[in-house]
Order: sequence, then C-alpha cells, then structure tokens
Amino acid sequence: MGKYSYYDDKEKVIFTDISGLTQTKEITDEVIEEVIEIARSLPEKVFLVVNWKDAHLNDPDYYGKRVAELIPLIRGVVRYAATDIHTRIAIRTQTVKHHFQASRSFIFTSKEEAMAAIRSGELG
Repeated sequence: MGKYSYYDDKEKVIFTDISGLTQTKEITDEVIEEVIEIARSLPEKVFLVVNWKDAHLNDPDYYGKRVAELIPLIRGVVRYAATDIHTRIAIRTQTVKHHFQASRSFIFTSKEEAMAAIRSGELG
C-alpha cells in the first residue's frame, strides 16, 4: 500500500486518495509514479478510481502531461467528489487537450456512484 494509492483485489481497481491536497508538481509526480508502479505489477489493466474531494490542481498542464504517461497502463480514470469548480474545469480541460475522452475519463459525485458505474460495466 502506497502513500496515496493501493490496489483493491476484491474490486479490481486502483484507489487513489488525494483529498484535501494541492497538486503541486512534486505531489503529482509522487502520485503518478505510485500508480504506475502498481499498474505495472498487475496482470491486466484496471480502472484508477481517484478521490478529488477538496483537492486543487496547482499546475494543470503538468498534471495532464503526467496522466498521459499513465493512460496506456490502465483501463481508464474514474474520478469522484471533485468539489472545487476550478479543479473540475482543469481536469476536463486536460481531458480534452490530451484527447483522453477515448480513454474512459469520468467524474462522479461519490465513490459509491463511481464504483456502481464500474461494476455495472457501463464504463466499458
């Protein structure tokens, strides 16, 4: 189990919690490297489920660049509880800028809603 992320064998997803953090370049690097390490250790691609409650992006362009490195290793990114409007806009902007739409990038209100969508198969 990492500082921010862990693989849930029962749900078959990587959970990441960045709630309350300001995503500086350093924190972005730590989180992305942690997820890459976990994703590479798995026999198949899984969804990354990220808690964005009260989190803020300090450098959206850097975040987008780093997420682009992660996309080939996972099934998609499922975010939830992104409460800050500027963070939601920045996430969406980076999704469009880096053409992540085809990579299954979603924002849900709650963890329960995000997991229900994954379990139902509606995310692919």
